[in-house]
Amino acid sequence: GHDRVIYDSLFVIGNRSGGNTSFTVADIITAVGFRTIVKDCILYDAPDSGIMFSNCTRGACINNYIEGASDVGIYSNGSVGSAYQGSVISGNRIKSAAVTGIALKREIRGVVIDGNSILDCPNGISYEDFGVGNGGHPSDITISDNQIFNANGNTAMVLNRLTNSVVTGNNIAGTSNNGISVSGGVNSVISGNFVQGNGSETSSFSGIRVDSRIDSGDASVTRSDRMIITGNSVSNYLGKGLWILNADNTSVTGNVFNVGGEAMRLEAGSTNTVAQSNFIDGATDLSLYSGATYLLKNNIIGGVLADGHRTISAGQPLPTNVSSTVTANYIGEEILHLAANLWFKAYGTGLQEWSQLN
Repeated sequence: GHDRVIYDSLFVIGNRSGGNTSFTVADIITAVGFRTIVKDCILYDAPDSGIMFSNCTRGACINNYIEGASDVGIYSNGSVGSAYQGSVISGNRIKSAAVTGIALKREIRGVVIDGNSILDCPNGISYEDFGVGNGGHPSDITISDNQIFNANGNTAMVLNRLTNSVVTGNNIAGTSNNGISVSGGVNSVISGNFVQGNGSETSSFSGIRVDSRIDSGDASVTRSDRMIITGNSVSNYLGKGLWILNADNTSVTGNVFNVGGEAMRLEAGSTNTVAQSNFIDGATDLSLYSGATYLLKNNIIGGVLADGHRTISAGQPLPTNVSSTVTANYIGEEILHLAANLWFKAYGTGLQEWSQLN
């Protein structure tokens, strides 16, 4: 219930490695209250988390250095039914937190996480989703211009039930797992992020992953819906660039997916995906599963402009001819045979899988 408490320029060694392990919860700083500020502190070896920034309405957690926390670098927590908080977590440097660099917990709303540097943490930024009626989930969050390097062994951003939120301009490099993973995301934007793997990821990981979310309390499923994925760059992945498993009404525009595996994969649970003006290049450019519904337009796929049609020069056999070697870049692609002045449309991506239109 306090107002305008300021934690300024504290230097604390939590002594976890020296035996300070007897407390279930032992964050170095627990900040609560209205207009609370935590700034310019240096915190080492926290027995639990470095800073618990809890229900700090219109507060600021800025320019702190946190290293070696045994749980989370900075926890930002909101109680069930909490009001819009309007707080800022900015300019912090977090190294070697054992679980996550920055974690958002329960029904925290209206927080800006901007310009933080997170190094050598298993997760860079994560949401702790307690499910509907069991503590809730974060919403109305802006995650912008953060650097996450070497998310060692786990996902750089784990965003469960990303709701009414923006994830933009973040630089993720050196991760060996997923770059940005969204489950149950609704009405949110992922834009202008740079995601670079370490080149050793397996095919089960992706630069950007969108899936549904199962509520641990009542087993209800929240499908991702109305997600905008735009202007991102994913590279140096041996796995997938963009992987949409269970999502409705997804807009995918102006991205660059240049990876060693499947550049863009749409599973059967992916409905009404619109992908346009993307650069899609991988060992498999497009992996489109039966049951997925999508519209592809004006993409560069495998170095070929896929803007609705290609042309076949005179002297080439018709694409329906058994001697033709022309295969579609994607189902629905159209080609024009110049000599015969005939149009064809692909119903598959194999040889002779074309239908004549005129």
